Amino acid sequence: MIIRWLGAFGKNGSLQDSIQFELNRDSEVAAELLKNKSLISHARIGLLVKNSAVVKKFDGDCWSVREDGGLVKSRNPKTARSQHKEVWAKPNYIGLVVKSRITKSAFKEIKYIASIYNLDLFKFKSGDLKKIN
Repeated sequence: MIIRWLGAFGKNGSLQDSIQFELNRDSEVAAELLKNKSLISHARIGLLVKNSAVVKKFDGDCWSVREDGGLVKSRNPKTARSQHKEVWAKPNYIGLVVKSRITKSAFKEIKYIASIYNLDLFKFKSGDLKKIN
């Protein structure tokens, strides 16, 4: 499972602004490749990336930066302190993911945005995605 966590790879305005920016972009994104749990603890909301959208996988965190319109590594993923596995992917999203507790107003906003963009809404817990209605 591949998730582009909002706020994990740079901050960008309000929740709605961040989600809409991600859904309307056309450039590659950095995302986390998850096996059983997310190692990016501070992010609570993300976008589920279609597996076929992966462009490149890294065996660690390469701390991607945007340069000349594309992503480049700013450090060697094998020597990074963070153990999460990073991928670069096309912004081909198939769902919105909630990882931990969020406010009722944030949930309402996410649910509304998911309906507008025809995305499924998921809760990520204990390494699994559970669809939310």
